[in-house]
Amino acid sequence: RVVCMNTLNLALHDAVRSVRIRHIGDVGKKVEKAREILGISSEYMTVLNKKAEQLATIKMNDTEIQRVVESLLPIKEGAKAEVSDEIVKERLAIWDALKVDNLANHRNDAWGVINAVADFADHYSQKDPTEKQKEAKFESVVSGAKLLDKALQLVA
Repeated sequence: RVVCMNTLNLALHDAVRSVRIRHIGDVGKKVEKAREILGISSEYMTVLNKKAEQLATIKMNDTEIQRVVESLLPIKEGAKAEVSDEIVKERLAIWDALKVDNLANHRNDAWGVINAVADFADHYSQKDPTEKQKEAKFESVVSGAKLLDKALQLVA
């Protein structure tokens, strides 16, 4: 069962993300089509489970995790102090997400890092975000978080 948007995005990484079935015409054929689609979705969840198991075998120490976090949220040379401070807060938010109870068994593996990044991508919000930041956040949640895709590349 999908429990959050990040799980769905990870499962459907290369998949078409929407299907429409009109509720008119031959209902029997449409029910059959729906069953076919659900079967395909089940295959994606099987792939996700295998990927999660694989990522859980990749052990990461704090230095490696820090490199991933810094690669995901770089501070550009010459950045203003308030920008640098915000990025440092965001990095700490990923570390905080890695420390939650339900990741206790995955704090030092790639699956834990992916889950922490996913939590950050979906739930972290800046204090008084601009309209542009709000739009970027909405876009990342709807279209699949680019940050999560990059994290997957880095930990693999």
